[in-house]
Amino acid sequence: MTDKRTSDSDTDGADNRGTDGTGNRGVVSRRRLLSALGAAGATGIGTGVAAEQFLGDTERAGIDLEAGAFDLQVHWDVLEGARRGLSGSSDGAVRIPIEYDADHRSGVIRLRVVHTAVDGNNPAAIWLRGSCPESFGTLGEVATVTLSSADCDTGEPTRLLASGSMRDVFEDLTTGLALDGAPESDRTDCLQPDAPVCLRLEWDLEGYVGGESATVSLAAIGRQCRHDGRSSPPFSPGSGCPPADSCPCCLDVGKLELEAGGPSGIGENAIEPGTYSFTEGTAEYELRVTDTESKGNGETVAMAFELVSDDGASAPDLCRVDVAGGPGSGPGPGTVTYRPSSEGPFETSTSALTDATGGLLFAQHRTESGSDPDDYHAISHVTVAICAADGRCD
Repeated sequence: MTDKRTSDSDTDGADNRGTDGTGNRGVVSRRRLLSALGAAGATGIGTGVAAEQFLGDTERAGIDLEAGAFDLQVHWDVLEGARRGLSGSSDGAVRIPIEYDADHRSGVIRLRVVHTAVDGNNPAAIWLRGSCPESFGTLGEVATVTLSSADCDTGEPTRLLASGSMRDVFEDLTTGLALDGAPESDRTDCLQPDAPVCLRLEWDLEGYVGGESATVSLAAIGRQCRHDGRSSPPFSPGSGCPPADSCPCCLDVGKLELEAGGPSGIGENAIEPGTYSFTEGTAEYELRVTDTESKGNGETVAMAFELVSDDGASAPDLCRVDVAGGPGSGPGPGTVTYRPSSEGPFETSTSALTDATGGLLFAQHRTESGSDPDDYHAISHVTVAICAADGRCD
């Protein structure tokens, strides 16, 4: 049910509305939320990562400190996730693989930021600097990350600092984030030598299937308060995260048959607006039919819909829809294939697909002698494909 992305040279002259269902499958969503048909039990990106490599010291590569700035010590412990109970400390920066396995789709780490153990330390303004991996791939768009101030005893969040996709959060952190040295007070303070500040980093990969890896890092840097340390970061801003990678392939996730004996609203070659589960494929997503066009005998020749999640979460954008109906060149029905433009927009709705008519996707034209040029065959079924991670399209 899957197909590899082809290069531009493979698709020169390809028609987005070919009747044989072949051709370029490769235009995908920039959000690129991942799912896979029958993908339960996928391994996580932590596979093969030794415990001593999970979190630990890492150099502040590319971070040049200004006068009056110095590394702060970071103690860390894993509160939830695949490495729960693991802990350690680092001077300056800490490396964090966003890890999951078959039993853990999320994780939580508590970070305790303290002065380095030097007598006579002055209070310090705290700056947090994030670094991105060389490539985020699809994982960076899918994984959600939340950074909060936290209670040092319980690890529970006390104040939201940043939230969004992993890529968006660490893109912002590359320019630096000033932290409050006393978040429990009403005023903004510097970090005292005997009073740590704690952070909580959470990630969630629910719905993601793939084998990508992504290791981010956080550097805790102080600047003596007498240097007006909170007015600007004590380092040059980073260059930001790498651009989002293109999606390597489309994955068929469901097929909806228009046949007699189906759910209410569906008949033989006919469908009414409503929300329907796939006849074959994943139960994670559904089609919300928003509009149809029918012939005089009631048969549906075109339908508009959007892909929705059955649990109310965001659904992935469409990368291909095949509309079957009428005779084909082989034993099956003819198929018209719709895709987004290579430059977008990328949406869950068929309105963003090239050659859709007000969102309506038509089956193939009738070509019999004497047929009206605006006459179409009735739809027999539609097949929906979304973007999938590299390695999931075999």
